[in-house]
Amino acid sequence: MKLDTSKLTEGQIFGTYPELCRVLGCEVYGGYQKTKQLKEFERYFNYEKNGKKFVITEIYPEPISEEYRVAANAKYVTFVQNILLSYLSQQEEEIIYLSQKRLWSILGLVNNKYFTMRPTHRREDLMKLSDDMTMFDINHFFTRSSLKFCDIVKNALNSLKRRKLLLYEEPYRIGELVSDHDFFRSDIVYRDATDTEKKYILKTERKTLKEFGFENENQMLISNKRSAYYEKLDKIFKEERDWVHVYSCYKFIYDKHNIVEAINEDTEVQQMNQLVIDALNEQAENNYKKKGYTSDTAAIRMFDEEKPFFYHKGYQERQRILTDNLI
Repeated sequence: MKLDTSKLTEGQIFGTYPELCRVLGCEVYGGYQKTKQLKEFERYFNYEKNGKKFVITEIYPEPISEEYRVAANAKYVTFVQNILLSYLSQQEEEIIYLSQKRLWSILGLVNNKYFTMRPTHRREDLMKLSDDMTMFDINHFFTRSSLKFCDIVKNALNSLKRRKLLLYEEPYRIGELVSDHDFFRSDIVYRDATDTEKKYILKTERKTLKEFGFENENQMLISNKRSAYYEKLDKIFKEERDWVHVYSCYKFIYDKHNIVEAINEDTEVQQMNQLVIDALNEQAENNYKKKGYTSDTAAIRMFDEEKPFFYHKGYQERQRILTDNLI
């Protein structure tokens, strides 16, 4: 039976597996049948599991085969792995920390404008790129691109881990002021959070999310309260623990000799960047084909669906403009 994905959108979050099944109009299973069904879902859309939650990262215009899905992921994995391995081979240490921002930049997923324009108060500058640009277009672009990048990186890192080329963790890093009495100055020194500190950070983040009316982090990231949320956290950490900065990042542990042996010199950052641009533009085209407000589909969907969601005229071009400027 073909799945009805008309009620799904990128970035949508389902609290449980049964909740997702209800929206798709399919049976709820357990055991082997559930595993088989989840594999079938992957032919229609890509999703990320977060505990019991399902986050929809991409919806395909037509069902794809398992072979096609593996091949599509493989093209990103190959580029990411070789670019990252090349970077790691040039480092002095064999244990390094990279923020998400730094990693995405190294891999050629984004340009510098992506991060300078991502804060809520800067997004209004992007409105000037097109006369009919809307805040929905901008927020939707950052949501779907961020989900896409996280998915690409996760697949590549897990592949490297399976090949025994590196281990990776996602620790919290804590920045504290350390005074140098000889020079009357203070420097920020960073360290990994202890397990007890991780528990405190997690508890504080959860409490703050709920205060802002969010159930999970993804809802916060696509809202206009992102900056206020992080400012509130920074204030709490400073007042309660005297921490100057707290952030999560990637920690890579590897043997340089193995890394050098595995490098493929043919891969270039520019090729990866173009691959991502093509993928985001194709995704925007598919979004509009499936849920665009057109004379052919609008009347039918408004009749069949209680609250149909539409992408409005010019959506693809506005998304392309944002891709050209930020990726």
